[in-house]
Formats: sequence, structure tokens, C-alpha cells
Amino acid sequence: MAVRVMVYLGLLYQDLIKTKQLARTGRLPPVLPVVLYNGTPR
Repeated sequence: MAVRVMVYLGLLYQDLIKTKQLARTGRLPPVLPVVLYNGTPR
């Protein structure tokens, strides 16, 4: 799951760079990924 979240973050950053939607400073925004588990309890 950690690798999948990092892939999604990388794809987001790639899209922001490609579409030139960076902040005025040219830096990428910080992202705090949160994963919620909805399965059966132990």
C-alpha cells in the first residue's frame, strides 16, 4: 500500500509540473497522504 500511495503522489506531482500549476515559488505543494482501512476488525 505504501508503494501505491507513493505512485499516486508521483503522478500528481508529474501532472502539476506538466500543466504548470506550481506555486509562484516554483515549488511543489506538500501532500499528506492518509490511508483509511475499512475492512473487518481483528
